[in-house]
Order: sequence, then structure tokens, then C-alpha cells
Amino acid sequence: RTVMLRFMAGWTVGDKLSRSKCDPYEQGGKPLEKAKVKELLKTIKEDWSVDKENSRISRTFHFSNGDSALSFLPLVTNISANSNHNPEEIVARPSSPSSPQVIVTLHTPALNGLSYADFLLALKIDAALDSLHGSK
Repeated sequence: RTVMLRFMAGWTVGDKLSRSKCDPYEQGGKPLEKAKVKELLKTIKEDWSVDKENSRISRTFHFSNGDSALSFLPLVTNISANSNHNPEEIVARPSSPSSPQVIVTLHTPALNGLSYADFLLALKIDAALDSLHGSK
């Protein structure tokens, strides 16, 4: 699995990029530029989307039942805590009529935009969910 993650994103846990802290001086104190965001979007699952301002990425996770949706929340918060980077917003809709869902939005407030940490967190969330479901 580590080799696959390295191939997909160009970094993995333990690499210099994965250990970097998110602070106002990261990336020269500026958010990622549009071209870099477009490039990094290719390294995470296509279910992630970027907003019009190019300052947030989000993904809606669908579940078969409300309990599964709610059990996903601690997974995201644990990964976030261990990564020292938190989602801007997590919205759980365990009783949605169409299907239970959780929406995760990532953003780096210190940069007022996106950082490498946002994409690394997205990659970690996807990998953890894949390992729970046994998919590649």
C-alpha cells in the first residue's frame, strides 16, 4: 500500500512533505496556486472537488446506513489529529433520505486557501476508508 500511495501522490507517511507543519509561513505564506491545485487534484480520488475560489476541496462520502456514516467521524478526526491538520468542516447527515452521507471540507485558514497538508489529509482519509472496505 505504501508504494501505491507514493506513486499516486509523490509522498507518503514519513516523507518530508508529510511531516511538514501547516503554518502561515508554509509555501511562502501563500496558498497553492490554481495550476498546482489542479495538478494535486489528480493525486487524490476524483470524488474530491475544488470550489470556485480555488481555496477549498471537499468530498461527500456515501454510506449504506446512518451507523456507518457516524462511525466514519472518529476515523476522520483521528487522522486529522495525528496529521496536525483539521478539516474546515465535517457535516454528517446520517438520516439523509437518499443515502446517509458525510461531507468533509479541507482548507488551510492560516493561508486562506489550500496547502499541501489539505491534499495529504485527503489522501490519508481516502486510504483509511479504502482499507476499511478492503478496496485498492
